[in-house]
Amino acid sequence: MDTGIVSVEAVAAHGMPAEMQGMEAVLGKSKWWLENHEIHSASCEGPYPNATALQCSFTTT
Repeated sequence: MDTGIVSVEAVAAHGMPAEMQGMEAVLGKSKWWLENHEIHSASCEGPYPNATALQCSFTTT
């Protein structure tokens, strides 16, 4: 499993930094988010690959 994963948000929120690195940190962020929000719908656009990385855009309501 690649531990070079990075999650980047536009701004920091709820005491979490805007950028989190490593699988454990990103999974912990996801776990926190799911436990603290109610999801009514979700969509994903991408992936948008480039030479060294890829990006996906998620929308939830």
